Amino acid sequence: MSRSIIDITIKHSDHIKYLLVGGLAFAFDGGTFFVLTRALGQPIFVANLTGLILGFLVSFVGNRLFVFGSTRENSHFSPLLQVIIYGILLTLNTFISYGIIKLLGLAGVNSIVGKAIAMMFIVVWNFLIYQKIIFRRKTQN
Repeated sequence: MSRSIIDITIKHSDHIKYLLVGGLAFAFDGGTFFVLTRALGQPIFVANLTGLILGFLVSFVGNRLFVFGSTRENSHFSPLLQVIIYGILLTLNTFISYGIIKLLGLAGVNSIVGKAIAMMFIVVWNFLIYQKIIFRRKTQN
């Protein structure tokens, strides 16, 4: 039994590390959103953008170094180009998540719950974009 758990852990280590980094980024993003909207009364767009930026900073560094082990030598893209692509993704995620929060708000869903739902979608598509595009290794097709 324990051997199968070890095998699964090794087989899915990138996914496990991605969830750990994602959890930390989620805490920065969601925590910032909560504090800015609830404690400081900031508009949803400002809180969402600020949270996403902080979360993405944590996410970029964690994913680049810890999850995907991306270096200048093994990466398809240079670190500068990775940051630029990451910034484009941040922009898309900002507007998409804001749209999800606002649409769910129209249906009566609390903005914190809407933010959590939006973040779940972002986690899935970001992993695929990180793996297949941003942190793609030179040897990958």
